[in-house]
Amino acid sequence: MSDPRLPSPLQRLEWSRLSGVQLWVKRDDLIHPIISGNKWRKLKGIFEATPGSPTSPQGEPTMVVSFGGAYSHHLSALALCLERQRWRGLFIVRGEELNERSNLTLRYCAERGVKMRFVSRARYQALRERGWSLTPEERAEWRIPEGAFTVPEGGDSPLASSGCEALWPELSAQWVERQAQAEHTPSIDELWLCAGTGATARGLLRGMPISSTTRVVVVSAVRGARREEAQTLRVAHEMGIGCEWVDERRFGGFGRQSEALIRLRAEGMEETGIWIDPVYQSKLWWELIERRDQLQGKRVVWLHTGGAQALSDP
Repeated sequence: MSDPRLPSPLQRLEWSRLSGVQLWVKRDDLIHPIISGNKWRKLKGIFEATPGSPTSPQGEPTMVVSFGGAYSHHLSALALCLERQRWRGLFIVRGEELNERSNLTLRYCAERGVKMRFVSRARYQALRERGWSLTPEERAEWRIPEGAFTVPEGGDSPLASSGCEALWPELSAQWVERQAQAEHTPSIDELWLCAGTGATARGLLRGMPISSTTRVVVVSAVRGARREEAQTLRVAHEMGIGCEWVDERRFGGFGRQSEALIRLRAEGMEETGIWIDPVYQSKLWWELIERRDQLQGKRVVWLHTGGAQALSDP
């Protein structure tokens, strides 16, 4: 991996809209400008389990196949990792009307040497429902060689989860250090983070101590992600940790925004100086404000899971 900034900082966050809440932010967005936040942690687990630069019997670097939408931070982060590892990449991208020059994210992937195939939303959904398993016909159509391995959408895999398990020990050590002047170390009451596939949340939960008193709140950027919700809550139940999954029920689904949300994001960034992406983090901020009365006096940590600011709109 490439020069990550670790541990990512833990900072006290002051925002007038959340006065009375003891809010902290874990700045995973500062780990790397492209391989940011949860993307670095998930890909770290994947690449650590497959060290070196394996080659096919023909002597060519092994191909990595992955999946995502046109603005997927996972794809841009993976593209950079593949370039650094000198591996080949093939990305299956949702949206048959798109091409390699459609936006900054796709151009960035193409410039890293990744090949892309653009498929209809219906076909992409079928791939998702099959758990990203490719048929022999698809392998032939997309010229995927034997020995290629698959990284699911968003990097969601057991290997990715293992990379996210380090989150809690890192955060816990920082929290104890920040509270060192107190007579005792009060625990974190609630830990908030965003979710797409939920892989980061599940890894985080697995890295926490059994029956931790810290409650985890997962704000989904996707409406109706029932499978991901069930998987995450099952892990929380196994660990004996209180966990809530907040469905995206306010803004119309993934990637959708309201004018009020756009204004809130701009206001928050101006006051705090922290960049937040419009797809994930802004919806978490909205939910925090909606619950500010319930959070009065509580110690809350927001895990800023990043987003490739360099490839996003202002």
